[in-house]
Amino acid sequence: MEMKLVAFLTIGLVIGLICGLAVGYSVVPKAVDTDTTALEQQISQLQGQVSTLQDQIQEKDSQISNLTSQIAELEQLIPPLTKGEWNTIKTFIGSASKTTELFYIPSETWRINWTYTGGSLAIFGFFVYPEGETILYVESLSTMGASQSDVTYIYEGPESFYVKLVVANIDQWTLKIQAFVPS
Repeated sequence: MEMKLVAFLTIGLVIGLICGLAVGYSVVPKAVDTDTTALEQQISQLQGQVSTLQDQIQEKDSQISNLTSQIAELEQLIPPLTKGEWNTIKTFIGSASKTTELFYIPSETWRINWTYTGGSLAIFGFFVYPEGETILYVESLSTMGASQSDVTYIYEGPESFYVKLVVANIDQWTLKIQAFVPS
């Protein structure tokens, strides 16, 4: 009887294993198929995101290229500045009254080296205005007589300015705008 019981248990165990394997194989492929489909969807979404990011990178690279070329153009318009020295920002030359174009002063300390040539009846003067201002000037100069030159210091900035010159009987005048950039 014991032998019959062992044989019976062995046969039951084998039948149970076979049935379990059959059920397991029938269930697992479906679960794997479901997981595979979900993973394939995630992969597809990630590929879409990668493509979008690559497009954005290409757009940013194009923007960087455009900005780099704009910087190069601006650097040609604005001279490089040396710290601890007087830097020439702009030089204006003329022989009649004039309002200059705007120029940018990058510091709080700057000067105008001015000179003019003319006879004893020469009149030379200028007013320095911040951008957008037409009434309140930050500095002015007025002189008369034969040729002269001097330096006028201004302590306003950083900001954009322009100069309005009023002259008469002048052969030629020169304004050299210089800014001191601290170290």
